[in-house]
Amino acid sequence: MASDIKHPSWLPRVLRPTPPRLRLARAFTGQRFGDDLPRAERIPGFLHADQAAALCHAAAICPDGPIVEIGSFKGKSTVFLGRGMKRSNSLHAIDPHISTSLGSRRDRAAARETGTDGAPPETSWRTFNEILDTWKLTDRVHVIRGYSHEVRADWSEAIAMLWVDGDHSYEAVRRDIEDWLPLVVPGGFAAFHDTHASYGEDHTGSVRRAITDAALPTSGEFETYLELRNAWIFRRTTSPHPQTPVTDP
Repeated sequence: MASDIKHPSWLPRVLRPTPPRLRLARAFTGQRFGDDLPRAERIPGFLHADQAAALCHAAAICPDGPIVEIGSFKGKSTVFLGRGMKRSNSLHAIDPHISTSLGSRRDRAAARETGTDGAPPETSWRTFNEILDTWKLTDRVHVIRGYSHEVRADWSEAIAMLWVDGDHSYEAVRRDIEDWLPLVVPGGFAAFHDTHASYGEDHTGSVRRAITDAALPTSGEFETYLELRNAWIFRRTTSPHPQTPVTDP
């Protein structure tokens, strides 16, 4: 699989230097998964191997406390976060599980082979739970079947890490930023998927625009920890603004 390293487009991917933090993440993830890594990378979903490694390592080095995942789909990022995190962390996977996307060419081929490609589309819910069970994460992941904005209304804890990969519309990403980023503790991570400048059906890069319009790269409260071609990970450097509540929404 080609690297997901961000670099000028004219430079072939094989020649793009690997950021030290990504090298560290790859090594850590390889050790954490061992021989199971290729199988984990084949879990249905849209997460590149480099993105998965970056998440796994971030979950291992973030502060103690809750890790919040917005958008689980069939559980690929859930597995990498769950395998990476410490015992002092808890993983809260938020997703309404209404998506009927098969998630990969492999899934579509399997459906054609079994003659089920014309059947009513199935949501991600059953497969997600099967994958949690397969990877022995059922007892470690708090599954919340709902929408992130609704969940936030009843949430009051500070969080160690946030992974945003839910509704990719500009408005939804801005709302997730406004809802959840004030809860990230100093040293904690805020990571976003599908941040390429031309991502999306309208090629407007809605996730990236939401991030830049919210002034994450320039706020002084967060710094870029690692930026890949299609994922952007920030780390909080200072406490949230005093007027922004952290534990009392």
